[in-house]
This record gives sequence, C-alpha cells and structure tokens, in this order.
Amino acid sequence: MKKLLIVAAVAIVVFTSCAGLMAHSTGMTQEDPAYRIVPKNAMENRAVATIVGTEYLKERENKKAEAEMREPNYKSIPDFGYITIKITAWTADMANAKDWLFIIHDANQNEIHRSSGTGSFPKGKISDVGEHYISSWSNYNIILLKNEPVYPLYLRVVSPDSTPIDITIKKR
Repeated sequence: MKKLLIVAAVAIVVFTSCAGLMAHSTGMTQEDPAYRIVPKNAMENRAVATIVGTEYLKERENKKAEAEMREPNYKSIPDFGYITIKITAWTADMANAKDWLFIIHDANQNEIHRSSGTGSFPKGKISDVGEHYISSWSNYNIILLKNEPVYPLYLRVVSPDSTPIDITIKKR
C-alpha cells in the first residue's frame, strides 16, 4: 500500500512539472495569475481635468436644500468654481500628486495658477483585461479659481519624470 502511494505521489509531481514545462516551452499561458503580466509601457501617466462652475454648484445646493426642506447655504461654494484634476499612473508613487506640477494659463496666456499637488495616497485599481491584469493608481486634486477665468483655460500638468500633459478647458 505504501509503495502504491509513493508511486502515485511521484507520478503527480512528475506530471505537474512536465505540464508546466510544456506550457512554458510552447508559449501556452498558465492559469496562475502570476503569469498574466502586462508590459510596463502598456499605460502612460494620464491627467483629466473637469471644471466645476459656481452656477452648477448653486443649482446642486438648491436641489439638495429643496429635498431636505431647508434654505440653500452658499457659504461653502467658491466664488469662481474649481477645477478637479484626476491623475492616473502605473504605480502609486507616480500617482502621488505631491510631485506633480499644475500650471494654468487663461485665454490671454496669463499664468493664473501654479502649484504642486496634494500628498494624499492614491487609490489603487486592478482590472482584468483579457489575458492580463493591469493595476492603475489614481489621485484627485482640486484647484480653487480665485478670479473669473477668461476661457478657454490651458492646463499643463507636469509629471515627476517631467512629461507635460496639456489640457484645454472650455466653459460648459
């Protein structure tokens, strides 16, 4: 009985090893997710900007106040709105916006804002894309507008590796 168990155990080990070797040498993919790798250059750093105007914020506060049966409170609404910037990167370090630079010019090419991002920790996401898993990290930054902007606005987002991302923001 012991001999039969030993022979069965050896057969399982040999068969499993040969199957893995065969899959590797023939280019077949393994079912183990560790074999599902995406090249690092599959995703570049990205930035998306959205402008949120005062009119929209007041309208949203009016709807909320009506639903809650109270008077609208506009105290927390910025005078000229704000811009949200979502950064998406391959790694958490690259998506950490503290090392990113945000520069905004108005339509007359006047610089109206320059700052670094916040140091908040990015949010991670893993996506299953066909035969691969892709991990991405994203982070949000908010820039309050201090004056009535002259549209269109030109936003330059500079990543830590000095790659510029240019975005034109038009009034909605």
